[in-house]
Amino acid sequence: MKATQKKIKIALFFTIPLILVALAVCGLSAVQNNKNVLPADNQSKATNIESETSPRSAGNDDKSAPKNNRSDNTVAVTNQDAAAKKIWHLKFVPADVGDQDLDMIAVAGFTVIATEDGVNDISPEEMRQTLDRVQAHNLKMIVDGGFSAGAWGYRDDGADPSDQKPVWQKEKMTKWLQTLKNHPAIYGWDISNEAGENLPNGDRFKISLTDLKEAKETVRAIDQNRPIVIRMHYWDEYDGDFGEKNPFAKDLADIVMLNLYSNYSADGTMPLLPEMIADSAQKLTDKILAVDPNIKIWLSLAAFADPPMFLKPTEKDLNRDLAVAVKIKKIDSLGFFGWGDREYPWSLPRDGENLSATITSFIKNNN
Repeated sequence: MKATQKKIKIALFFTIPLILVALAVCGLSAVQNNKNVLPADNQSKATNIESETSPRSAGNDDKSAPKNNRSDNTVAVTNQDAAAKKIWHLKFVPADVGDQDLDMIAVAGFTVIATEDGVNDISPEEMRQTLDRVQAHNLKMIVDGGFSAGAWGYRDDGADPSDQKPVWQKEKMTKWLQTLKNHPAIYGWDISNEAGENLPNGDRFKISLTDLKEAKETVRAIDQNRPIVIRMHYWDEYDGDFGEKNPFAKDLADIVMLNLYSNYSADGTMPLLPEMIADSAQKLTDKILAVDPNIKIWLSLAAFADPPMFLKPTEKDLNRDLAVAVKIKKIDSLGFFGWGDREYPWSLPRDGENLSATITSFIKNNN
């Protein structure tokens, strides 16, 4: 999504096992002593859920752990009654988020937050301070690993030449990653937001598959243990093919986050694809897994407004999306966009109190 609001944001994630409760992020099921419960239709066969000793587990800094091995150190979960604590995610939380907001987020049941603050938006020291606050509330955070304007050579202030294409800033990002990589509150690294559509010239130039592979290799050379995330959007696509708008290939990432926002509007008056989750989520999940069967898929639902392109969902809209999302097979996590900033046009606790209550109730009833 190309947000017009403040660019310093954090994304929150709550993983629900394959039951996908409200954007639950249960895919990497190894988040700090958590196990996941599989839905009934997946109980017929053992399903590998990565343990916290897996190289793709969040926050695992053990350099002796096997690297990039997706089969070792897994736990087969076949009993639907197995103990499980789901991880839920919610996006778009400002990097300067205060304790009051973090308290609300933690009490609501969220466990992982992912920042959209990039290398140009916040200093490493400020990011460490944010991570310290996040850790104090027993949360985890996904950090910029290449999704931001600064990671691709843009100024992030609108002063870039109109013909400037995205160019991966390897040296700059290497320093950023090396400075932050040891913080225990980091869940993973996000290297792409919708192939660069959010970048200054994103309407004309996309990040290519070759570029994304370079970004992935830069991150993986520095951190072999945490998951790499890419965000893909299909809310304005019907075929879901992997073209220029959605470059994808096997082993490109560990997690694909599907941004399926049913509140997208072409005319600013009504949603264009209100049944997007029902029409596209399963189809797109299957297409992604056909390319990379080992990847984890997180589904991100709309709980925000950014008019005229994105309209405020009603409580009925959100419940409709949730009712469908929990039935999607092979989804590893459900999440929401997003929390927002009290100083800017959208703040979930201020502007979407009914949506916030719906999400909190949903998490409580599905934990």
